[in-house]
This record gives sequence, structure tokens and C-alpha cells, in this order.
Amino acid sequence: KNLLQKDSERIAFQQAMGQQVLLTLREIGVKAGKIDAPSQGLEKVLEGCDQILQKFKESGFIEKYTLDGSDYDSRYWGPDSPPTSVTVTFDSPATLGGCLIMTQEAGSFRPDYVGQALVAYFEECKVNAEYTPYFVDKEYRPNPDDYQPSQVLGQFNLRPK
Repeated sequence: KNLLQKDSERIAFQQAMGQQVLLTLREIGVKAGKIDAPSQGLEKVLEGCDQILQKFKESGFIEKYTLDGSDYDSRYWGPDSPPTSVTVTFDSPATLGGCLIMTQEAGSFRPDYVGQALVAYFEECKVNAEYTPYFVDKEYRPNPDDYQPSQVLGQFNLRPK
């Protein structure tokens, strides 16, 4: 039996998981501070994201990562402006197998600690974050049955609250 039967329950569980992962990261030394992004902009928030991702890498949870916030323009940073797109790519997360299996089972819950910790951090900095993960095989394979994803491309659409 599925313990999290309603979408609202799954969403609340994932949010709580992200908050707990963020809290644990702070306990082991991540200094990503709470930023008032609506008034201070996104630059310091992205620096905090980099610190979070660096700790995941140092701990061996991910192999490497990139953080692309080049879409950010302070002139268009407002609640009524178009969303700002931030892309995070991380290789070989420890939970990749679980994420793939749960996605194949058509469940809306995934044990995506990296993405959910970043969502929790954005929310803490007064940023609405819509997160979509894509599972990527870095090598082209003509036969779809040979698909072997090893990377997560996380797309974040952000707006200040």
C-alpha cells in the first residue's frame, strides 16, 4: 500500500525532506545564510547554493556539479516578472538508482536530496522555486534500451515572493 497516497502528502513529505537535508548540511558546516532575495537579489542566494552543492560533492554524494544562474538579471527580478531560470547539473548522485526506479513506477516522490535541499534553501530565502529534474545519459546511444543516465539536470524556475 502506498503510504503517501495524495499528491499533497507527497509534496509535503518532499518539502520536509529537503528542509531536513538542509538542516543536516548546516550541522556539518554549510554556511549558506538566509538571504532576503526579494530585496537583495539572487547573487548571494546562488553563492549559498554553490556551498550546498560543494558539500554534497565533498561528502561523495555527487561526483561533480555545475550551477548556471546566467539567466538572472536584477532589472527583471520581481514577483510579476518572468521567472528566472537556474540550471544545476550534478553527476552520479547516490540516490540516482532510487530516483529512476520510482520515476518508472510513475510515482511523484523521488529521493532527490540535492534538488529538494536546494528548493528548501530557495524557499528559506523567500524565493518561489519550481523544480524539474531530468535524468541524462551523457553518452549518445542510438538504441533507447541502452539508456544509462548518470547525470541529473535540475531546472529551477525562480521568482521572489
